[in-house]
Amino acid sequence: MTYPFNCLAVPVAGNVSPVGIDLDGVNDYGSRGSDLVGNADGKTFTFSVWIYADDTFFYVLSGKNSGNDRFEFRTFSGRMRFVARNAAGSTILSVDAEAALTQNTFQHHLISVDLTNSSNRHWYVDDRATSPTWNTYSNDDIDFTCDAHGIGAEATGGNKLKGRLAGLYLDYTYRDLSVEANRRDFITADGFYVKPPTTGILSLPMDDPTDPYRNDGTGGTITANGTVARSGRGPNQYNPAASTFDGSADNLSTTSISGLSDGKAITLVFTFKRASLGNHMVFDIGGSYFSVGFTSTQINIQGFNSSTVLILAAACTVSPIAVAGRYGTIAISLDLSNPSNRQVLIDGEAAAVSWNTYTNDTFDLTRSDYRVGGQVSGSQYYHGELSDVWFDDAYHADLSGFFDTATGKAKDLGANGELPTGTAPTAYWPLNAADPGRDASGNGNTLTVNSGPYPGGRGPNEYWAGSMQGNGTTQFLKRTSALNGAAASGIFSVVWAIVRNTSAGGRIFHLNDSSTGGEFYIEFGSTGTLAVIGKNSADTTIFNLNKATLSSSGVWEIYHLCIDLSSTSLRHLYKDSAAVGTITWNNYADDAIDFSVDIAAVGGAALSASASDWWPGKIGFFAFYPGQYIDFSQEANRLLTVDAFGYPVYLGERGELPTGIPPALYLNRNFHLGTDSSGNGNNFTPQNGPVDGGSVRGDE
Repeated sequence: MTYPFNCLAVPVAGNVSPVGIDLDGVNDYGSRGSDLVGNADGKTFTFSVWIYADDTFFYVLSGKNSGNDRFEFRTFSGRMRFVARNAAGSTILSVDAEAALTQNTFQHHLISVDLTNSSNRHWYVDDRATSPTWNTYSNDDIDFTCDAHGIGAEATGGNKLKGRLAGLYLDYTYRDLSVEANRRDFITADGFYVKPPTTGILSLPMDDPTDPYRNDGTGGTITANGTVARSGRGPNQYNPAASTFDGSADNLSTTSISGLSDGKAITLVFTFKRASLGNHMVFDIGGSYFSVGFTSTQINIQGFNSSTVLILAAACTVSPIAVAGRYGTIAISLDLSNPSNRQVLIDGEAAAVSWNTYTNDTFDLTRSDYRVGGQVSGSQYYHGELSDVWFDDAYHADLSGFFDTATGKAKDLGANGELPTGTAPTAYWPLNAADPGRDASGNGNTLTVNSGPYPGGRGPNEYWAGSMQGNGTTQFLKRTSALNGAAASGIFSVVWAIVRNTSAGGRIFHLNDSSTGGEFYIEFGSTGTLAVIGKNSADTTIFNLNKATLSSSGVWEIYHLCIDLSSTSLRHLYKDSAAVGTITWNNYADDAIDFSVDIAAVGGAALSASASDWWPGKIGFFAFYPGQYIDFSQEANRLLTVDAFGYPVYLGERGELPTGIPPALYLNRNFHLGTDSSGNGNNFTPQNGPVDGGSVRGDE
């Protein structure tokens, strides 16, 4: 069966499909080669857009006349800048955002200007008033009547955005944005997307990837260039931001926390993704008077009273604590006056905790030094991403408001962190990299940023594919019966992600017959050479692909391979979304590979193995479609499995979204346990303990 798919409206897991489009920074952008319908120059405008940046220099909106710039919204020195000129080309408006643009999370920008009055100008970011730098502000007409326009790039197509856009709006009226009701046309009170009004000359909701630049406004059509996909996450969904800590000096601090008093009860919740395993402090009051930190294999919780007597010592060891490159949410709540009131949840599930010391005494919490991401005294700095740190000096029995076990994602905590418990906590630090020290609780517990600024990390509610880690000597997955749904065929498609941790090679996937039947395998040699071999039921090699020195060592790589043996024009191999050339096709016969053999392995050989067969690294996001041809030479079809930024996308609960039919084998969630998510029951048995490899590209 052949699937030359072009439909890109693929929802993510959960009940709400995302709004927004992904732009690859190469050829994706919107354009119009003439003036907008009904356009006019003027001194007032309102502009709104949601931006998710995966790059540092780009244009969001551009207008040119005869090749000359007239207005643009673009980056400048890491910040967003709006520039406008008059018909003579003189700059009459130039304004820079107050703070740097956050990377890897949606940020909403809302600007309204009246050039006749310098009191009538506003720039709101994520529904908060900012103090931008107004470089130039002249009472003159902006030359809006341009003969070329660009969206996600310059009007000429240069400086394209690699990232996401949603809800772009432009009209020529001034709005007093200090009036909350005027902002609600563009963003909700909770900070979510609102479909923009249709009264503007540009009103692009960007809610349909098949018509990404549909203009619901009055200015006419915008042409789509390139191939875009629906965003994996949208501003209409909860997208907690994350800050990346370098593990050597980055930390946040304050000398006091308003509203905090000594007591016996504490709740601390945070979301994390470790970049490396070691001794890393997450939260510290006064030098371990209350602290939570990681070792290589566990999380430690401890506290002291005012006499420096240890009154709390607890530890737990459970994934994802001991896995680098995978997000997890930890919720800790305890009351020393009652041993029944103590709990640690990891991803919403109760964790086994060793409560080594638990004394009915009072924590000394009113200290003069508080740290997030580092120690008060010492050099244990956190290494990786942190998000949504929520702290309260009370015990909370119900911690279900922090993590959604049904979707596997962090829950929306509310603008002030009030949603989990009904009231705002003592402090709530969302850790948005644009302002990582901001306390959203309303209690004013702002933290000082030390050794910043911090990069914005890809957040926990993005889609993250799973992987397993093999040791290259004995660890792999094995199945001793035929794959259900895998019949002999001359057609197949397969997607996989790998990290080759050493200069050795090994087998990614192997199907074999315990007697004399067919065989199929994918393997890399020690120099990175890829070989894919297929045999028919008579054990005759009918397919042999060889590509020398293809794989590099120590980096994530994602491969797409589609084959139809009936035609040499229907064979395509892609690495990281780039076509692979100069392939040696030693055998390519119009016959059927016997995929129905009775032994299978992932990360090793199905039958007797030599040292070169064991995979020395990680394998993730493995989807095998025997009998289905997905034309991966079409960018639209590759985007059904991997997004514009090189991350795997949600394929549906059974991997069915790319073709409408699940693959025969889909290893992703709980990969290292051999769990098949296809619904076909093709589970594997772990051999010698392969471990969780973290998320695909999660450790970069």
